[in-house]
Amino acid sequence: MSAPPSRHPFGTPPTGSTVTNTLDNGQHGTVLQVGHVHGDLALHAACDDTAGPVSIRPPLDRVTSDLHGRDDLVATLLDGVLRQDGATTVLHGAGGGGKTAAALTLADLLDHEHRRIRLWWIDASTERSLTAGLRELALDAGAPIDTVIRAWSGQLSPVPVLTDALARHPRPWVVIVDNADDTRLLQPWLPALRHRTGHVLITSRDGTGDRWPRHATLVPLRPLTREHAADVLCSLAPRAGTRDQALLLADTLGRLPLALHLAGRYLRGAAALPPVPGVLLPVDFDHYRRTFHDHFAHVDRLHNLGRDLDERALLTRTWELSLDLLHDRGLRHARPLLRWLSCFAPAPLPYVLANPDILIHSPLFPGITGADITDTLTVLVDFGLIDQVDFRDSRSSATTTRSMLIHPVIREANRHQPDLLADPRPYLALCVAVLDGATSHLHTADPTHRSCWAALIPHLDHLVDHVAHHPDLPDTWRLLATKLTRSTAVFAHLAGTPARAETLYHDALTVRHQHLGPHHPDVLTLRRDLAWLHWTGHPTPDPDHLQRCRAEYTGLIDHCTTHLGEHHPLTLTCRFDLAWIDIQDRRHSSDPAEAVERYRNLIRAEHQAYGRHEISGLAVQLELIAHLWRRTVACTPQPHVTMPPHYITLVTTEFERLFAMIDDIEQHPDLHAGLPMTVDQLRDSALHLHHAFATRHNRHPNAGPPRAT
Repeated sequence: MSAPPSRHPFGTPPTGSTVTNTLDNGQHGTVLQVGHVHGDLALHAACDDTAGPVSIRPPLDRVTSDLHGRDDLVATLLDGVLRQDGATTVLHGAGGGGKTAAALTLADLLDHEHRRIRLWWIDASTERSLTAGLRELALDAGAPIDTVIRAWSGQLSPVPVLTDALARHPRPWVVIVDNADDTRLLQPWLPALRHRTGHVLITSRDGTGDRWPRHATLVPLRPLTREHAADVLCSLAPRAGTRDQALLLADTLGRLPLALHLAGRYLRGAAALPPVPGVLLPVDFDHYRRTFHDHFAHVDRLHNLGRDLDERALLTRTWELSLDLLHDRGLRHARPLLRWLSCFAPAPLPYVLANPDILIHSPLFPGITGADITDTLTVLVDFGLIDQVDFRDSRSSATTTRSMLIHPVIREANRHQPDLLADPRPYLALCVAVLDGATSHLHTADPTHRSCWAALIPHLDHLVDHVAHHPDLPDTWRLLATKLTRSTAVFAHLAGTPARAETLYHDALTVRHQHLGPHHPDVLTLRRDLAWLHWTGHPTPDPDHLQRCRAEYTGLIDHCTTHLGEHHPLTLTCRFDLAWIDIQDRRHSSDPAEAVERYRNLIRAEHQAYGRHEISGLAVQLELIAHLWRRTVACTPQPHVTMPPHYITLVTTEFERLFAMIDDIEQHPDLHAGLPMTVDQLRDSALHLHHAFATRHNRHPNAGPPRAT
C-alpha cells in the first residue's frame, strides 16, 4: 500500500526504509536523496580529502576600475581567444605587473560581449587549487561524474579524462590559468589543454621559454607608460594632487600597476582616516612620494589600514614569493644575489660587477661559480625581477655596456628585508670590492672602458654616500669607501673635469689622513694623485705653474723618501712624474744628447718603479723617437740629405729600444688592455715608422731594426 500524501513539499520518505549513501569503488561523498526537485540542482563531488569543490568562474567582482594602458594587450588576447585555433598564450612578468588584472579584463569583456564562448578560470597558485579547478573543469566540460571521481582519486589518469571532455565540448571555449608561477605544478596538465580548437591563457611570473610548450606564445608584461601610470593614480585618488604630482609619484613607483593601485586606493581613503595626534599620514601624491623614499618599511602598513591584504598585494612580500619558489627549485643564490644587487644605485648595473672571482670570497656566496651566477641571473630575468638593458654613455653613444636593471619598487622591497637590515655589512663590503676591482683596470682611451666606467659612476657615488650616512656602520667604513671616491676622481680627471676630480681627491684625502695619519702610503698616494692633477689639469702651463708643480713634487718626493724609502714604488713613481714634467718643459732643448738622456732617465725610473716596462714608459719612448724625428726634419728638410752618422745611429738605437719594449710588454697580457691597439698592430706601426726613417736617410728599408740587447 502506498504511503499517504504528505504536507511536506518534497514528500516524506517511507518509514522503516534504509538508505545507503555508497558510490562505486568505495568512494564516499555527500548524497542528497529527494523525491522531487524544483529548479536546478548542482552536484559537486568531493573526490578526495585534499581538493574540495572550488569555483571555476572568473572572479569578476575584483574588476573594480578601468585597466589603463593595456588596451592593445587585451585586444591581442581577445583576438587569440576568438580565433579558437587551440593556441596557448603565456602572459608573464614580475609580481605586481598586472597579469591577473589583464586576464580579468579579458574575462569581463568575454562575459559581456561574447557570451557564446564558454569561459573557465583556474587558480594555479597552489597544487590543491589547480587540481581541484581542473577537476571542476572536467565536470563542467561534460566528463561523467563517476569517471571524474575515479580519475581524481587515482584509479585512472585524469589527463585523458580532461582531454576528452574539452575535445567533445560543443561550444567555443577558453581556459584562463591564473598565477601559474610554479610551472612544475602545471606541466603534467599541459597535454590535456592542447587542442585544435579553444584557447588557453596562462598568467605566470616565469617567462623561461623552455618551461612552456614550444607552440606557446610568450607575451611579456612591461610597466605602464608614464602617462597611463598617472591616469591610474588620478582615477583612483582624484583629489590627492595635480597631474604633475601624479607623474612624479608614477616615476617613483616605477609605473608598476600593483604599487600604483595600492597608493591610489590608500590616498582615496586617507582623508577619512582618524587624525590621531602624533601620527602624520600621507594624504596627497607628494607626501606619499616622500614617505615611499624615506620610510618604505612603513608603506605596507599604510596599505593595510582597515584592510587585510593578501601577501601577493604587499610590496614587502609579493616578490619574496618568487624568491621562495626559486629557492625551492634549487637556486639558492637567487635571494642573496637580488638583495646584493639592490644595494647599488637605482641605475643600470654592468654585468662586469657579477665577478665570480670576487663573489666567492664573500660569506654571502660560499662556493658560487660563474655557471651559478649565469643561471641565477638568467632566471631572475625570466621572472621579471631584473631586466637586461644596454647602457650608453652620452659622450660615446656608439658604445654600449650590457647591464642589468632592477625595478625601483623591487629594489626598495629587497633593501628593506629583515635579513639585509639586520647586517648590511657583508653586502656593502662586497659592493665596494667589486666596484674597486671593476675600476682598477679601466681607462678612457678605450671607448668600451669609458662606457663601462661611466655606467659605474652612479654606483660609486651611491656607495660612498650610503656608507657615509649609514647609522649602524663603524666610522672606519668611510676609510674603505675612499677606494671608490678615488676611482670616481680618476675617471673625472681622465674625462676632463679636473675641478670635480680635485674635490673628490680632497674628500678621500681628508678621510685617509684622519684614520691613517700623514705619512701612510695610501695618504701619500692621494697626494701624488693631486700633484699629477695639478700638472695635467692646467691647459697652458706657464713658468709660475711649472715652478709650483715642481715644488709640490719635490716636497712629496722628500716625504716619500723619508717615510717609505727611496726605492719604494711610490717614491720612484713620483720621481718618474717629475722627470716627465721636466721633459715636457725642456723638450725643445737645442742639445739632442741632453734631451735623450732625460727621456732615458725617465724610462729607467719607471722600470725601476714597476720592475718592468709599462704603457707610460712606452709612451715616453715614442715621444723620444718623435722628438728625434722632428729634429731630423728640421736639420734635413729635403729627403735623402745626409745626416751625421752618429745622429742616425742614435735614432736607430732608440728604435731598437722601442722594439725591445714592445716585446717586453707582449709578455705581460695584463697590460694589453691599456694599449690603443693590439701588440701586433703596434709593432707593425713601429716597423712602418722605422721603414720611413730608413728610406728618408738612405738606410736599407728591408734590413729591419736590429734588436737591442
